[in-house]
Amino acid sequence: SVGVLAQASAADAPTTALTTMEQQFVRTAAGDGPLAVELGRLAQARASGGEIKRLAERMVQDHGQLNAGLQGIAAARGVAWPSHLGRERQAVLDQLARLTGDEFDQAYGKQLVADHQRAVASFDQQALTGRDAELKAWASAALPMLREHLQAARALGPNVTLGR
Repeated sequence: SVGVLAQASAADAPTTALTTMEQQFVRTAAGDGPLAVELGRLAQARASGGEIKRLAERMVQDHGQLNAGLQGIAAARGVAWPSHLGRERQAVLDQLARLTGDEFDQAYGKQLVADHQRAVASFDQQALTGRDAELKAWASAALPMLREHLQAARALGPNVTLGR
């Protein structure tokens, strides 16, 4: 009976197993997505400009939806969803939480640009080279929105887009 279970698991592996690179992509996106939501919530409370607050609202909504989609894929592939942001991401959130007014607006805008530059590159790579069809399709579908976010963050102004 153990042999039958091993055969069934081996037979299932090609459809559910992710490559090491895909697992890393999922783990990174599973950390970065919730950070985008938390930073967006912070910006809704702290930003001085209405344009930034509107963009922050979009970040919360859009990345919340992306997170939900990825969470389903991760669960189906046996990749654990993080229960917290992790030390580095929490440090980014804490650093921005100490700022107010224009200083916050500039730091948040720069963070948005940097984060979305990395996300676009990572999602583009996954969409091009990923082997898991569902994950590849999810990354491809997310790319236009991530590119819009990057463009909107860059449009906030020259002081905000120094990270370009």
